Amino acid sequence: MTNAIHAELESGTRIGGALVFDLHQSWRGLRINTMCHALSAAQERESFKSDEDGMGMITLEECP
Repeated sequence: MTNAIHAELESGTRIGGALVFDLHQSWRGLRINTMCHALSAAQERESFKSDEDGMGMITLEECP
């Protein structure tokens, strides 16, 4: 028996026009959040400036 309160919504579900934040949405944001956190260190920013592609970080085209 599934309790309606605890039933899992399908990814992409909207409630009142708002997109439900689920595990899929969380994973989409993980890479950009990880990159932003890494760039908070001066050494990482310098490494990124010198070799953007070599850092293996998210590109602007991949941003959610």
